[in-house]
Amino acid sequence: MSKKDTSYADAMNEWAAKQSFLRNKRNRILHPDPGHRPFVRFLGYALRLLIVLFLLWAIGTTFAKKYYSGEAFNTELQAEIKQFLDADEFEALAVTWSGKRGACKKITASGSEAAAYRSLEANQIAFELPLLQRLRKDWTIDELRIDQMSIELKSGGKMTVGQSARADDIPLIAAGLLPTPDLDLLKINRVSCQLANLNWGLSRSTSGAITGTNLELYSDTPDWQIEFSGGELRQNWLHGLVIKRLQVNRQDGRLKFSRAQVGLGKAPKTGTIEGEVTLGRLPELDLMIKLPSASTRDLFPPDQSIPELFHGECELDLALAGSINTLAGVETRGTARFNQATFNKVPAFEAIDKMLGITDLRLFTPEEGEVTFATGDGKLKVSQFEFRATDPDVILRGEFTYTPAITSRQAASANADRLGGSGLAARKDEIVGKLRLGIRPALAEGNELARRYFKESAEGRLWMEIPLFGPLAEATTKLKAEILSAALGN
Repeated sequence: MSKKDTSYADAMNEWAAKQSFLRNKRNRILHPDPGHRPFVRFLGYALRLLIVLFLLWAIGTTFAKKYYSGEAFNTELQAEIKQFLDADEFEALAVTWSGKRGACKKITASGSEAAAYRSLEANQIAFELPLLQRLRKDWTIDELRIDQMSIELKSGGKMTVGQSARADDIPLIAAGLLPTPDLDLLKINRVSCQLANLNWGLSRSTSGAITGTNLELYSDTPDWQIEFSGGELRQNWLHGLVIKRLQVNRQDGRLKFSRAQVGLGKAPKTGTIEGEVTLGRLPELDLMIKLPSASTRDLFPPDQSIPELFHGECELDLALAGSINTLAGVETRGTARFNQATFNKVPAFEAIDKMLGITDLRLFTPEEGEVTFATGDGKLKVSQFEFRATDPDVILRGEFTYTPAITSRQAASANADRLGGSGLAARKDEIVGKLRLGIRPALAEGNELARRYFKESAEGRLWMEIPLFGPLAEATTKLKAEILSAALGN
C-alpha cells in the first residue's frame, strides 16, 4: 500500500506505536524490566548506579587532573609554600604530574628575619601522592626526593610557619569545587637528598659547613633525625673531615650527635663525634671529636708555614665549644699525641747541630710527643709541647701562641662576605713564645760555646732556651745567625 493510500488514522497509529517503543526502551534503561524477580531488579538498579558513579568519577578525575596541572592551583600552592618556609622572597617552577608522581624542577627562597635559613635552593624535587589523597587538605607525603640542595643556615634563626594562604584568593577554591592543601597540616615522613650542601656562620671563628653529602631526614617520629653519609665537615680551622656516617637527633631543643663515623685524610681511620648543640637565638656547641689517626698535613692549610717546618701523625682529641652567633665564636681545645713527627730544617736547630758537632737536629725525628692546645680569636695557643728522641737523647719542650697568616685573597673574600669584619687585612703569620731544648751533659762536655747556651741544669740534662718571635719560618733565624757568628769567633 502506498503512502498516498495510507489513511490519517493509520499514520497516527504508526506514530503512536513508535513513541511507545521509545518510551519502553528509555524505561528499560532507567528501570529494570518489571517482569523480573525483585533480586534481579535490585542488581539492575545497582549496576545503573555504578555506571552513573563511574561517569561522575571519570568527569571529576579529568577535571581534577586538569586543575592540579593548571596555573590556578600552582599559584595557590606556591603561596602556601612561601608561607610554610617563612620566606621573604620565593620562586618556584610549576608542579607537574604524571599519574601519582608530582615533580618540581626548582625552588629558591630567601628566609625572613625569623627564619632559620638565609637562602635555600632545591633542584629536581619529586614525590608521590595519589589523586584521591591530593583532594584532601592535609597532605601526607611518604618521601620527598631532592637531587640537589643548598642551604645557608642563619645563626640562631627560628623556623616559624606563617598563616596559610587564603582560599578565596582563587575563585575556584572559594567556590569549594576543589580543595588546596593546607601546608600547616602537611606531613612529610622522609626527605632524601642525593647531594646536599649546608653552611653556617659569618666570621672566621664561626663559619662551618657540611658539603657534598647524602642527606636523609626522618620526621615520622616526635624526635626527628638526620643522617649524613659521604661528604665533608668543616668548622673553623678544621677542614676536610670526611663523613662516613653521621646521625643527628633532635631532642628537647637540642641536636644530639651519635653513631658518627668520621675520618681525616685520604685513607682515614674511623673516628667519632659525640655531644650536642643547644638550639635557640644563641646556639651552643658542646662536641667532642676523636680521631685515632690524623696527619698535620691534613690539619694545617698548605699555605701556612707549619707543614714546611713540622709534620707528623697523631691521635687527636678535640673539643668544640661556644656559639656560632657570638663574637667569640667557636673555640676548640684538644690534645694531640704523636707517634711519628719530623722537624725539618728549623734554622736554630741547624746552628745547634754545628755547635754540638752532630747532624741529628736539622732533621729531628722524635719517637713520641704530645701537644695540648686551644684555638680562639683566630689564634693557636699551645700550653704544653713536648717531644722526645732517643738518638740523640733529646727533649724539646715549649709554649707559644701562633697567629696564622691571612693572604690578600682570603682578606678580600672575607670582607666581601663580611667575615670577621670589614677591616680584615692581609698579614704574615706570627709566633710568640719559647722552646727549651734538653740534652745529656756529655754532648756539651769540653764545648765552651755549648756551655754558653746550655746554661740551666735540671732533670739530669742541660737546657737551652730558644725564643720564638716573628713569622714562623723566620722565628729562629736571629738565634741561628748569633750561634754561627759565635762559632766563627771561636
